[in-house]
Amino acid sequence: MTRLMQAVGLMLLGLGLVGGPAGAQTSGPIYNGSHLDYQPSPLRLPSGDLMVVIERLGAGNSGDLYLTTSRDGGTTWSEPRVIVGSALNERHPALVQLADGSFAVFYLVVEGGGVYRIHRATSTNGRLWIPRGPLNLGWSANAEINPTVIRDVGNSLTMAYHRLNGPSFIARSLDGGATWDTLRTQVSEGNAALPRITRRDHDGLYVITYQVTASGGRLELYSKASHDPYDWSGPASVLSAGANSHDSVPITLEDSTVVVTYIEQSGSDAFDLYYRTSTDGLQWSQATRITATPTRYDVEPHPVLQGTPGQLTLFWSYQDSTQPYVDHDIWMMKDLPIVVPR
Repeated sequence: MTRLMQAVGLMLLGLGLVGGPAGAQTSGPIYNGSHLDYQPSPLRLPSGDLMVVIERLGAGNSGDLYLTTSRDGGTTWSEPRVIVGSALNERHPALVQLADGSFAVFYLVVEGGGVYRIHRATSTNGRLWIPRGPLNLGWSANAEINPTVIRDVGNSLTMAYHRLNGPSFIARSLDGGATWDTLRTQVSEGNAALPRITRRDHDGLYVITYQVTASGGRLELYSKASHDPYDWSGPASVLSAGANSHDSVPITLEDSTVVVTYIEQSGSDAFDLYYRTSTDGLQWSQATRITATPTRYDVEPHPVLQGTPGQLTLFWSYQDSTQPYVDHDIWMMKDLPIVVPR
């Protein structure tokens, strides 16, 4: 590994993308260190600046949350600095910008003794962060994990999360995340992990994707769609079955196409990135492969809009070692053009 980057930022390395879709720019790490950096949660600000919160795992895979920013479209990045760190295990960040321009990050805290809660931290400027403690989501026995949060209409937020070894749920906030409903709105019929959500502005369609353990221990991906965030009674649709598929994240393009990025096992010690598209969040296109790294893990892809219609900027965690989950870096693809079947 190279030395830690200087505080002024690290130039994006020109490392080739093998087997990527036509038109995709080369990709490389936004920060090249010896840490296990995982689970990026990116945000593109109205100014075009980029902000990414990551979990950095230490001994025993105990995490803290770090933040890095870019003011030049992802060419250079600030050195990641801790924004949430304690003796507790803090993981799975979900970063949002609120209606007043301030920021909030929601994250899992393993409090010990079988207690898992979703916490919140806030910042007015993206530099100074204040932990606000756990959320009350209406459960008497706390086992809420792995939040994903989106800005909804006005200052409202919608969160997807799941219970440890249990179903996926929705909660909504009307005050920027300070308080949440306690309705415990269930999304999935049974156990479902890593639910992620997007909302289509023009018709208010919500789409959630999640993963379910299938026979043989492999994971498969499913989706649900609803115009009512409190009603998920419709049937689930298959997103990716028959392969070991994980880490789905949906996003809505400018033309209202729903895109989901995810990973699929491509060898005994390798995962690669893929995407599929949908007009309704239920019927999905054939998969398009984004990466081909036969001896490495590409995991946890998280997209943001690139600014040019039909293109995404993609962040993910790349295994920079032959030994899995020892040294991961956050990689970025500046421009991923999405091909939508017509």
